[in-house]
Amino acid sequence: MSPSRRAARTSRGRRPSGPGGTSRDGTPRGSIGDRILWPLFLLVLIGGMTVLAVVDAVPRVRLALGQTGTSGTMTVSWCDDPGSDGPRRRCEGTFVSDATGEAVVAGAVNTFEPGDVYSAQLTPDGGRAVLRGVRYALADLRSSCTGLFILAMILAIWIRPLTRTVIVATSAMGTVGLVGWIAGWIASLG
Repeated sequence: MSPSRRAARTSRGRRPSGPGGTSRDGTPRGSIGDRILWPLFLLVLIGGMTVLAVVDAVPRVRLALGQTGTSGTMTVSWCDDPGSDGPRRRCEGTFVSDATGEAVVAGAVNTFEPGDVYSAQLTPDGGRAVLRGVRYALADLRSSCTGLFILAMILAIWIRPLTRTVIVATSAMGTVGLVGWIAGWIASLG
């Protein structure tokens, strides 16, 4: 008997086994932890992190879009540079409201230099002036979109059988997450 016929004869009727192996009828074997608990743990972990990222980003997104706070212009007055050992760089300046023309001293975005002027949105408590616009709102949604993308990949790997509905739903979720992450990354570049 030739080697190729022998290989074909011995492999007949066998199915490829997964991580936990398979029984003769093709059903998965393995512990409940391999099949259910581990993917469930990942879903709860990544799902929870995504929800927390969305809840954390919503106030910043609303502020950047001008739905909360006061619109105006910020002129950076000073910045301290604590060096490599200290805390983050702090900046402060004068915020002038577009509506009333009132000037307020507030914290400024730390990427600017003294004398720089930028379009800003003052927080409702009046303590900080953040950058205003859709671009900055997108930059705040990066972590939420990352979680959505990872969640879609976990669902696509875990849910069996892969029906058309599952494929379309996880592909759409993953695409929204990936496109949102890329848009946020590009928005945060400059």
